[in-house]
Amino acid sequence: AVLLSPPMVVFPMSMYAAKTWTLLWGVCALVLFHIWLLRMLGTVPALFGTLVLAVNPLMLVISTEALSEAPFLAFAFFIFILFDRVVESSDPPQGLIVPFLVCVSLIAVLREVAITLLGALFVALIIRKKAKYAFLMLSCVAGMYAVWMLRNLVWVGETPSAQSSNVNFIFQHALTSPDAPLHEEFLARIRSNASGFGIQLAGMLFYPFPPNLIVEPGGLFRTLANNLVWGKYLIAGLGIPLGVFGIVLDFRKS
Repeated sequence: AVLLSPPMVVFPMSMYAAKTWTLLWGVCALVLFHIWLLRMLGTVPALFGTLVLAVNPLMLVISTEALSEAPFLAFAFFIFILFDRVVESSDPPQGLIVPFLVCVSLIAVLREVAITLLGALFVALIIRKKAKYAFLMLSCVAGMYAVWMLRNLVWVGETPSAQSSNVNFIFQHALTSPDAPLHEEFLARIRSNASGFGIQLAGMLFYPFPPNLIVEPGGLFRTLANNLVWGKYLIAGLGIPLGVFGIVLDFRKS
């Protein structure tokens, strides 16, 4: 609701305004992604990488739905750009640190999956011997998240029609008995998600379109699906070794 408030001030209750605003966030995400790749890889790889992301059907979906996915991507890519400059500078200026801290604090309240991104940034800062900024980031994120939860649960409160906060589900026992230790619940969730969605993670690059959004698949969809179905197994098999190889190369260049 907060992200949709700017266009809603001018065009109250307008779905077209909400979707246009979200589309602008998607365009912003693509621009920031191109800038990030351009700085790392050069012109041609940046154009190719941005094109691959731009034509991904899921990118179109999240850029036209009035949800938080498109802003999340925009903030994430901007954080990548700022992070690279922070770790490259021996004494980052305030004009660089402040936007970085603001962005990491805001992305933490956009989507819970940001916790994994922030954890990776924290570890990377520690490895790059910038512990001061790592703990400063952690403090800002914790403060922002605490204020956000106070706003949602205490100051404003939940309306009868509002969806419950996802935080309420974290410590519930969904797969284990109520008296089971919490770590057993977390392990059961990991096993359940890994068995149900593990192989799909590798296939996300190859899925032509979310199947639940298609009433009746056409010939082109079936052709793409049949030809690309084995690609996910290739990605799954090569993902870990290629990831380790990339980490080793990064350490050598650092």
